[in-house]
This record gives sequence, C-alpha cells and structure tokens, in this order.
Amino acid sequence: AWILGSLAFLYVFGASITKDFGDVEGDQATGCLSLPILWGPKRAARFVAPFLVAPFAAYPLLAWAGWLPGGAFAWCCLGLPLVLLGLRAAWLLVRDPMPPEDGSPHRAWGLMYLQLTLAHLGSGVLFWAI
Repeated sequence: AWILGSLAFLYVFGASITKDFGDVEGDQATGCLSLPILWGPKRAARFVAPFLVAPFAAYPLLAWAGWLPGGAFAWCCLGLPLVLLGLRAAWLLVRDPMPPEDGSPHRAWGLMYLQLTLAHLGSGVLFWAI
C-alpha cells in the first residue's frame, strides 16, 4: 500500500500543477507565483509530463523486484494502458498547456481523472485477485 500510495503521490504532484495553467491570469494579478508563471506554460507542461507516465511505468518493475504482489505480467497489464493514457494526456498538455478560452476544462484532465481512477480500481482488483 505504501508503494502504491507513493506512486499516486508522484502522479498527483505532477497532475495538480496542470490546474495552474487555467489560473495564470488571476495568479499574475494577485502576485501568486506558480510554475506556469515562473517557467512559462510550455516548460511547466514539459516538467509535468513525466509525472503522468513514470508512476505507472514503474508498476511492472516494482512487481518484478518483489515490491508488488502478483508478478510483473499482471502489473504490466495494468500499467500499459495507464502509461498510454498518460502519454496522450502529456502530449495534449505539451502541445497546448492552456485550457480552452470558453472556460471548459483542458482535454487532458478527463484522461488524467480516468487514469487515476483506473489505477486505483485496477490495483484493488490485483490485490483482491492475488
């Protein structure tokens, strides 16, 4: 549980920064410093991208090392779709980190919510089945 919690922490740490992209105008007006303000949106998005992929790429490696139960294949079956979702979300963010002008959420956010939900459900199933 600590390993999965640590991986979820890394993911949420990176993913939470994406909320700052939509707040740039207000943050600048109030003097709040965020990564998109300090580094610019493109550089901040490139910083975030690995956090959307690496935690789930670690699943089979940690299982192979014996830190997650059930064997590397089971965790690879869970990790691969999560990595693919993360790659798609990261690509959308790096391509255009700013949310749409109409106030709707960034397209990557739906993928990121799906990714984290599937990670929790999938790891729960693996722990239950093992």
